[in-house]
Amino acid sequence: MSKEDELNDGPPGPDAVHISVDMQRMFAEGTEWKMPWLSRVLPNIVEITAANPERTIFTRLIPAQKSGEGVGMWRRYYERRSSMTIDELGPEMVDLVPDLARFVPSARTFGKHVYSPWTGRGDAPEPPSGGAVVPHLRLVRASRKAGRLQDTAHEC
Repeated sequence: MSKEDELNDGPPGPDAVHISVDMQRMFAEGTEWKMPWLSRVLPNIVEITAANPERTIFTRLIPAQKSGEGVGMWRRYYERRSSMTIDELGPEMVDLVPDLARFVPSARTFGKHVYSPWTGRGDAPEPPSGGAVVPHLRLVRASRKAGRLQDTAHEC
């Protein structure tokens, strides 16, 4: 890693966990939710994941199966935008992008039915450290625009 690629507070520690949020086909391909930046940051996410796939957790948004399903505001959302349901998208669009899917099962996935990796219940696996609580969370973002990894300076 060049000096330009170094993080402000040094490299992540040996217990660091990489959380990759919603790097799925439905955000990479031609849907209402396509994120044009995804292809720009993907090489950085691949590089980070390749270094320690067993310490990576991929979150995945799991949309409603069909229009009218969902809880609270999500029910109304899928009634108005049924094109973003699994029945309309196809179940394969919920999958990780192929460049990242190759790291599973070493990397783990966490599916959520709401658009947030931080709230609600999901199909969370045991933590990568074999069930131990991760005592420290340092958020690092992969920025293709800046051409390097950037420390977000958010620690939890």
